[in-house]
Amino acid sequence: MNAIKETEMPYSIGDKIVHAYYGVGQIIDIEEKILNDNATTYFVVETRNSTFWLPVEKADNERIRPITSSETIEKNVVETLEADPQVMASHYKTRKKRIKDVRQSGEIVPIARLVRDLTYRQFTKGNITDVENRNLEKLRNRLVSEWARSVGTTRREVRKKIRKILQQHRKEIA
Repeated sequence: MNAIKETEMPYSIGDKIVHAYYGVGQIIDIEEKILNDNATTYFVVETRNSTFWLPVEKADNERIRPITSSETIEKNVVETLEADPQVMASHYKTRKKRIKDVRQSGEIVPIARLVRDLTYRQFTKGNITDVENRNLEKLRNRLVSEWARSVGTTRREVRKKIRKILQQHRKEIA
């Protein structure tokens, strides 16, 4: 049997976590499963669209992190969105690499920065590539999900707040 003590577990039932691929979720249970005669303990994590099993032994890695605190959201994320946008590289491969790196990191402040910069690029260039547009939508959804869960509000309210902040950059160009 796989004997992992509760005190050795990085998370507990009820904890909200962020997975770089699956997004924001909440640990709803801890289960032991036997695969190939090996017992493994898993966190059962429920997200908005799915449920996944995270091996407890692998829960302490760079792809998994606790949900961002409401204080960090209100300070760092809002500050990042309000800050002057950075002009993105003109070469699409450089932009593509930045998008990939940010998506893989799953960190909320770089996601907010990229959402701000891609949105600004969309405002100033009139359009962005289809790939950038799809990534912008995924990144915005990730930002909205974590923000809403962190501060205990609706996704709709967060979307409105983000839209209002980013509209300020549009007014600055006009």
